[in-house]
Amino acid sequence: MIEIEDKIFEKFKDEQVVEFNVVNNTSSNITLDLFNLATLSNAPTSTTSTAPNIQTNVNSIVGINYWGIEVNPLNGELWMSSTGGQQILVYDSTGTTGIISIGLLSQPSSITYCSANNTMYVNSYNSNVCYVIDCVTYIILTTIIGFAGNLIGGSKYCPTTNQVYVGTSVLGTPTQVIDCATNLIVASPVTPASQSQSFAYNPINNSMYTALLGTTTIGIYDCSTNLLSSTIATINQPYSVVYCSANNCIYVGYNNANVIDVIDCNSNTIISTITFGGLVSTIFMGTYSASFGIIYFLDINNNVIYVVDVNNNTISSTIIPTIPFSNLYSVIGYNPISNLLFVGNATSLFTFGTSYYILGTGASNYNFFLQNLENEPIKVYYVRVISSQTQLSNVAQITEIDANGNEKQLPHFPILGVSAFQEQGNIGFIDFKGKLILDGRTYLSNYILNANESVIFEIHYTQLNRDAIKSIFSKILPKKTPLKGFFDDYVEM
Repeated sequence: MIEIEDKIFEKFKDEQVVEFNVVNNTSSNITLDLFNLATLSNAPTSTTSTAPNIQTNVNSIVGINYWGIEVNPLNGELWMSSTGGQQILVYDSTGTTGIISIGLLSQPSSITYCSANNTMYVNSYNSNVCYVIDCVTYIILTTIIGFAGNLIGGSKYCPTTNQVYVGTSVLGTPTQVIDCATNLIVASPVTPASQSQSFAYNPINNSMYTALLGTTTIGIYDCSTNLLSSTIATINQPYSVVYCSANNCIYVGYNNANVIDVIDCNSNTIISTITFGGLVSTIFMGTYSASFGIIYFLDINNNVIYVVDVNNNTISSTIIPTIPFSNLYSVIGYNPISNLLFVGNATSLFTFGTSYYILGTGASNYNFFLQNLENEPIKVYYVRVISSQTQLSNVAQITEIDANGNEKQLPHFPILGVSAFQEQGNIGFIDFKGKLILDGRTYLSNYILNANESVIFEIHYTQLNRDAIKSIFSKILPKKTPLKGFFDDYVEM
């Protein structure tokens, strides 16, 4: 069989190299099976290939009291309002690096982005003013005054009219409208006696939907006239409204219920009710990820984030933080540029992302490479491992799944595994001497990737030469025998 093997792989001739960088985004160790076709055929291959599903970081700042959150779509910067610090904190798209603190604000609350002039409109919680801040210079351009009451509610930008809708505390006129060209108040539409807690803009019917806190009503404004055009009765006090572009629906979270309602914007009627277990919830806020077709709803009463699949209007999963959310000043926002989910509360900024991902160098894609092994196995001569000193000391166990599906550890390495001995600096070396065949069923199992670490596997191998073995296969393989079954018979580790 050795002679056949040499003909198949042409030892060291046409040697190829591929690199895969495995990154752990979390603050805990994770255990992975690498190059196992059965379990990792859909591994995340970048920070943007999988929706956020786990807490990856938390920054604690006592007394910060986050109230509002907004993302600048041009550069991914994260803008957070701090009522406790009376300032706006601007972070990079990852939420880990502070860019600037904009102070001297009177308890800033909700924030909304104006695309026409690249500015942020920041409401004041305890005064009747709105600050307009330039997103390039971070300078307060103007302070808009004259609102009917404190701006305690939400805010949202309407791009078709270049206007901002803001919620005030005055009953009977809870919503007022700012013209962003002049930064003047141009409308105060009369609505039911309530407070406009949150807004959602629908670009299809050019309407602004608002949750009227204290009532059982969703208000709908016609953005072309700034008038209340219709209302929708709800089962409880609405607190959060989120627009979904995938199905032209509004999703409603409540102040004191354990359901999320779905409103069809074509008929402006509730067409579905999503029920979840647990205690009665307060859905403070929701945020939509168009990339993955999901909406994240923050439930502060039960310390959980519900992930709603908009394709079937079900809760597909939940996310639990490592430390409890506060029941005050809680906000949630999704950043499509960094593919990260953020939750701010009274003392902390939580970051949620993918637990890990595997990045191939150049045009290499881990999933494609792995799936291709089933038809074109490779013979591995050695692997260079590039990482930190502590990561290099972790043992790689070699496991094989035979043709019958039985899993076994290959016994020819010490303690069923191999360690990368130091080659130089932060580079290790594993010499397989050409005795390791990767075919999607022989893989590195139970490999521990340390918290907040990454490791590069640089694999030196030769690809199966199919042309050289056509005549061999026709003689030694029965018809319809899978190629991978052939290697079970002759590979000796």
